[in-house]
Amino acid sequence: MVSKRLDSMGGNMARMTDSPTPLDQVDESSQVDEGGFTSQFQPAFNGLAGLVKGAVFKLAPSNTNPTHQSFSDWAKLDLDDHGTAGKKDDGSAYRIITVSCRLFIKAKKQQSHTSPKGFCWIIEEAPYDLLPTALRHLAQDNDYGVPYFQIGWIDTYIEPEDRHELSSILINKHRCVPVYLEKGEVDGFYYGFCKGVLWPLLHYSLRTKTFVNMFKHFPMYERVNERFADAVLRIYRKGDVVWIHDYHVLLTAKKIRETIPTAIIGFFMHSPFPTVELFRQLPVRKDLLEGMLAADVIGFNAYSHCNHHRAACEALLSIDTEARGLLASDGRFVRTHITPAGVDFEALEKIITSPQLQQQLVRKREEGSLGGLHIVVGRSRKLDEAQGTLLRLQGFEEFLKVNKAWRGKVVLLEVVDQTAVAADSELQALVQETVGNINGRYGELGRPPPVHLVQPRESESFSMEESCELYMLAHVILVTPLRDGLSLSSHEAVVCQGDFPRPDGTVWKGNKAPLILSEFAGAATALGGSIIVNPHNVAQVARELLRALTMTEEQKEEAHSHNFKYVKRNTTAFWADACIRELTSTNAPAVPNFSMELKSHPATLQLMRKQYMTCQSRLLLLDWDGSLVKLMLAREAVLPEDVEEVLEHICADTDNTVYIMSGRQRSELDEMFKSFSGVDRLGFIAEHGGYVKPPGGLWTTLVTRTEWIPQIEDLLADYTDRTPRSVTEVKDSSMTWHWRDADHDFAGWMEKDLLVQLHQRMSALPFTCYVGRRSVEIHARGISKVLATQWILQTQGQKHDFILAVGDDREDEDLFEFLHANVELRTERQTPPLGISPPGHFVPEYSLTGSMRKTQSSDTLPLGRKTAAGASKKGQVFFSPDTKRCGAAGIRLLPER
Repeated sequence: MVSKRLDSMGGNMARMTDSPTPLDQVDESSQVDEGGFTSQFQPAFNGLAGLVKGAVFKLAPSNTNPTHQSFSDWAKLDLDDHGTAGKKDDGSAYRIITVSCRLFIKAKKQQSHTSPKGFCWIIEEAPYDLLPTALRHLAQDNDYGVPYFQIGWIDTYIEPEDRHELSSILINKHRCVPVYLEKGEVDGFYYGFCKGVLWPLLHYSLRTKTFVNMFKHFPMYERVNERFADAVLRIYRKGDVVWIHDYHVLLTAKKIRETIPTAIIGFFMHSPFPTVELFRQLPVRKDLLEGMLAADVIGFNAYSHCNHHRAACEALLSIDTEARGLLASDGRFVRTHITPAGVDFEALEKIITSPQLQQQLVRKREEGSLGGLHIVVGRSRKLDEAQGTLLRLQGFEEFLKVNKAWRGKVVLLEVVDQTAVAADSELQALVQETVGNINGRYGELGRPPPVHLVQPRESESFSMEESCELYMLAHVILVTPLRDGLSLSSHEAVVCQGDFPRPDGTVWKGNKAPLILSEFAGAATALGGSIIVNPHNVAQVARELLRALTMTEEQKEEAHSHNFKYVKRNTTAFWADACIRELTSTNAPAVPNFSMELKSHPATLQLMRKQYMTCQSRLLLLDWDGSLVKLMLAREAVLPEDVEEVLEHICADTDNTVYIMSGRQRSELDEMFKSFSGVDRLGFIAEHGGYVKPPGGLWTTLVTRTEWIPQIEDLLADYTDRTPRSVTEVKDSSMTWHWRDADHDFAGWMEKDLLVQLHQRMSALPFTCYVGRRSVEIHARGISKVLATQWILQTQGQKHDFILAVGDDREDEDLFEFLHANVELRTERQTPPLGISPPGHFVPEYSLTGSMRKTQSSDTLPLGRKTAAGASKKGQVFFSPDTKRCGAAGIRLLPER
């Protein structure tokens, strides 16, 4: 059931109030204290950002009332949604709040003699648009029954004095929450940035003037996205699912996340996403990518769109990506999925089988009104370059030029839904000129002209009934956009060419018209029975058009059957179910400082907290770079003040012995932690285990052989020279090749080549290597954090009843395994404890446990100075431990980069 989701994520950490206030009404002094966590404790560092960093919550005071009522032009809305619909397994209710640029309705103010005010509002809903259809399905389906609200802009200017009444009608009768934009906002947000900058960029039709006014319009784009986010916040209730759609609202998720860190947010990109080399030309590229990554799940229509987005995030944000998602800079794991949209098959079937439409088509066939012509239907949702209208006409002209026998026997109906806007007036004139030239050159007396430019007379688009009639008449369907996300015209055409029952009990036999589809269309990878063409190659379009017109009935039947089965199965309802299932089952943690997958036996976390407080000798092994702080080169290394403060509190507890584990040199650690020189509870492990400095002691060398270093240093120098922006760190007994600032694709390729060279030398030289995060670590064979930990346990003369190891990479997994296999536990039960690993990263089968089951709980473990009552004054550890034992435990973090 889709309504299942991880409500237990976050454990006893801070909870949002049910009614968050808008950003400008936040009480910064408000706090939430539950389960030992307080928002007052907010150290700003990463890693012990894994351990001690709290989420920066902006919460409304607990007595805040639902804020949608604070909108003077909004009607009172019943948000209770009584009944059993939309219930999760734990009994809590949730709703879906969608955000799109436009509401799928039209509102008209009309004079009325019966109304006391002299006018009334006429509301027309869009019965066949994708999103409203999906929401109606989710609301009506027995398995879901989820109430919903739609937030969007009414693309008609509404006078301020009319907004209150219209809002009342839309909210209470249509579940639509309108966002009213002023004329200047429409010009800057919609026409200036969305259509003037983003649309050409996403559809690969950049011009010189595309970015001319970008900086002028982007602030308005941000402002309007804040308006959409504010509309969400005003009706949001704890547990709601926010579902955001397309490029007009790329920043909305981030605006919501800043106020509600625990919100469940999905984003679906209906438009194509361009290659990174094209997208990186946009000056505000990082802002838009970070806006998308504020969602928990990002959906795409095609794999290529998802792949381009992943590459852009890697190259422009320097974040790690995995097969199932991306590791955002704030530590969350953002899942991605490819779920192509579909059509409402049942609605189309009702239209096709309606008696009126069937009779019209039969009459046209019997009367011969088609003149025995073969009809090719070309379709453009609107007249713009991306639709490929001009190239489609040129391809048809090439067909007539080469195939003289077909002149007078075939006609192209070029159907354009929306009339050209002012920006496309030049293209419209060129299209009309081309149509005139073709008709003048290849038209024949007494025969219909070979090309008809078909546009709606009174409205901006054809009705679905009119579209179905055109598709059912066609002998060939020609859909050849230069780029699109997933235009559903091809899906609609496939349905209309099928066989359906007539009112008299007979069967309407469709033409099974071949579908010629552009390779750049979003549907090209889905509709495998189509004829795929490059629309820029007009000669190929002409050849394939001839092939389609001369196909046998068996060939047409086979190709159409393949497409028909796909479209019938992958409907709007199927798309909606898949998207909501992906979103509501997300494993993204509730607090955005973590991006990890908890793998453990089911745990009673309060017991682990109690065990920690009752233990008398604790050993804490804390990885430094990448866990407690972000990754830094030697020249960048500093001890953040907030990290220093927390370590002071941890080391002040006499029951704690703390070791900082690092790949850095001894001299670097001594310099960085010189303020701890008098602290007798803090020790260090340098160069990944090559050197150990016990608390209050001197450095001990565990490395015995270093003669291999000069040879490997020369090798790394060569790769550094050949890989721009890569760096080699040479230490006393180890070295690291870093490439996180280099070109991702090239450096990744060079890394693979370097590993081959290193492995060839391993048999003759006593060193080993492993791959870190955008780095290659090389150190003496046998040296490791495990060796250093063994030395600590064997030489320091302490019996520890609690061991906590924290790390972020493959080498830390070895330490976890060692602790679980070798540390003698003080309790009778020997159930293996926890391992935590980031999704998609290396997780060995044992991963600390041998057998693992997921848990969605976490808790705070106090690390700090004890008071008389035994409580912790400062410092928190987010921890999901095993319940049945006190002993060694490991945490693998994914901190910010």
